[in-house]
Amino acid sequence: MASEPITFFCQACGVKLTVPRELAGVVGPCPSCGSQIQAPPPSFGSPPPLQPAPPPPPVEPAPHAPPVEPAPAAPPAPVKPAPRQLPTREVQAEVPARPMPEPVPGGGRRRVSTGTPRWFRNLARLLMLGLFLLASGALIYGILTILKKQPPVEAPQHAPPAAGLKSPPAPAAEEEQAPPLPDGLEPVSPWKEAEATLEKFLTAKTLAERLPIIETKTSPEDLAASCLASALPPVRKMVPEQRETNPIERVVDFYYTVEFDAADRPEQTYTLLVRTRGSSPPRVVADPFLDTYGGRLAAYAATPSDKGGVFQVVVYAVASCTDPNIPEREKKLTLKLLSADNTKEIARAYFGRQSKISEMLEDGNYSLSYGSAKACTVMLRWNTEDNPEHPFLEAIAIKDLDWNS
Repeated sequence: MASEPITFFCQACGVKLTVPRELAGVVGPCPSCGSQIQAPPPSFGSPPPLQPAPPPPPVEPAPHAPPVEPAPAAPPAPVKPAPRQLPTREVQAEVPARPMPEPVPGGGRRRVSTGTPRWFRNLARLLMLGLFLLASGALIYGILTILKKQPPVEAPQHAPPAAGLKSPPAPAAEEEQAPPLPDGLEPVSPWKEAEATLEKFLTAKTLAERLPIIETKTSPEDLAASCLASALPPVRKMVPEQRETNPIERVVDFYYTVEFDAADRPEQTYTLLVRTRGSSPPRVVADPFLDTYGGRLAAYAATPSDKGGVFQVVVYAVASCTDPNIPEREKKLTLKLLSADNTKEIARAYFGRQSKISEMLEDGNYSLSYGSAKACTVMLRWNTEDNPEHPFLEAIAIKDLDWNS
């Protein structure tokens, strides 16, 4: 009985504890909650089981009160410095104020008199104005004098024409005054004189009648075998076209369009030229007529030849080449060779886009352009190298922009 352990419950957490009897009445910590408990004294008999004590109510922590800060001490009162002793000044006597000027009637600003009379000031202004005008006039006179003494500015010279090609004719100068005619006679118009000469040429029936009124470089033998040795067809119409004057060579050219009544010919309209040199009577230039009406160009264009040819015809430039037989036709242009403007071409010649003829057509300084007929002297040759099966006429150069060769 003495060795029986003591069993009890912790008053704090209610855990059942068993300790040896020797520890009865001993105070110690609870092995479960750590509270200080005391083992009960030994009892004889079986004591009634102890009920676990209810857990103590939770202790609410006291609300945290912020610490009370002590009131800040009052700042020390600022120490004012002693007032600075200013130096004493002597009392100055008050200066009397200047009286304000009285207002000038009329609201204008009062002029300060300089002591100079008004008439003198007006005279000075007039003298200054006169000196200014005099200086301006002298300056203008000096500028005009300098400009008059300068040499005249020469007009810019255009690119020189190709070798062997004459420049475009200069503008017509004033014609020489003819001597006064006797009373009762009227001056004859140059057009009338040229027309009368052309009518004689067209109505003549033999070469002997035409020789005195023609200008030609053709040999007498060739003239005798040409169309000029016989009568020409009747003229249906003769129209004056244009007049060109070359004052340097004293040459006046009269161009006519003549339409023959000849149904057997492929073309009936031709351009003829009547030329006046100085005071000489007008003459018909026969070589262009022999090239077109006489058939010399048509004969040359009909059969390929190794020789070149120079012909005086009316040319009409076209900025394309439509003949499929022409090699590299996209690089070539066309020159129609006519007997007169608005007629079917006698032949066609071709030239390159990079040739001198193309440069003349695009230059603008020559009286030659695309889509416009012009009386020219053209040099031709037969091209048999590029396409031997289809030789073609090639325009080598335009020697003259007229029929003066």
